[in-house]
Amino acid sequence: MQHGRVRVSRFPLIASGRAQVLGEGQGMVKVVAGADHGEILGVHILAPGASEMIAEAVLAIRLEATATELAEVIHPHPSLSEALGEAFMGLVAFFVPPLVFAACGGEPAE
Repeated sequence: MQHGRVRVSRFPLIASGRAQVLGEGQGMVKVVAGADHGEILGVHILAPGASEMIAEAVLAIRLEATATELAEVIHPHPSLSEALGEAFMGLVAFFVPPLVFAACGGEPAE
């Protein structure tokens, strides 16, 4: 299956408070989304608890959810699944209209 242009967001586990507490700072979560509409095309999870987090990613792909929709999902803090949420949020700058993003204090993505 071919999807054309994509956007990628990576969240390193070393930035997760829960992973640090567990002494598991190596790894990452990577999310691949379509560049035009933000639909989730793939998720890579290299982390402890990956087998528990992958269900959310499978559901997102199956339901053709977008990065913007998934960035609104609440993930508990601190938790390992929060890394997945952070990776989804990393894509939002690409899909939120620049003026809206800037009004929220962010810098528009190039």
